[in-house]
Amino acid sequence: MARNFSVLGLALGLPLASAIVRFVGVAVVLLGSASCGAPTRPPNVLPDSVAIRVGPDRQNVVWQRCEPLDSSAVRCSIWNGSGLVLESGRLLPLDRRAAPGVASLAEIQINRVTSPTTQVQLRDGRILVPEARFDELKKFNERFGGGG
Repeated sequence: MARNFSVLGLALGLPLASAIVRFVGVAVVLLGSASCGAPTRPPNVLPDSVAIRVGPDRQNVVWQRCEPLDSSAVRCSIWNGSGLVLESGRLLPLDRRAAPGVASLAEIQINRVTSPTTQVQLRDGRILVPEARFDELKKFNERFGGGG
């Protein structure tokens, strides 16, 4: 029985269909790896900001930068993936405990699925929300299991 061979297939001794399947498989793996790389930081986003992957497929990015302000609040700036400011100002801990220190703020949760992009989640489970929207976001988090 005669078989079709491609140039690549001939070189590797593989039938045409097998060579195509292997080529497509390698291409998909390479493209998938490229799309999972580090996001590009917009020029107006501060260099020490953290890229946060959000959404069910974690394909969207917001940038967050927080620093201690006083014992009850931190100052945070949050940008979308294009560099548009989503939030900038005082954020309060949802649990109403003392504001986290520098060490805790360095551990911003980098992969999120369901929380609003204008709040900050820390790896220890604490959530920081904008002071002006505290009551609204506290209700949201209580309703959808986000803590507080």
